[in-house]
Amino acid sequence: MSGRHAIDALCPEDWERVRAIYDEGIATGHATFETAAPPWQTWDSNHLRCASGSTSHTQGESR
Repeated sequence: MSGRHAIDALCPEDWERVRAIYDEGIATGHATFETAAPPWQTWDSNHLRCASGSTSHTQGESR
C-alpha cells in the first residue's frame, strides 16, 4: 500500500466506512461474536475513537 496514512480521531462521519469493515469481519464468523454492527452511538460508547487511513480510504479501527 502506498501513500500517506495517519491515525486520527474517529468521527461520526467515519462510521459508514468503519461499519463496512466491521461487517466484513462479522461475515467471516471469526472476528466477533456480534451478528450485526451496532448503531454509531453504541459503538462510540464502547470503543476507542481512532482510525488509520488516508483522506479517501479507511483501513480499520482500533479498540
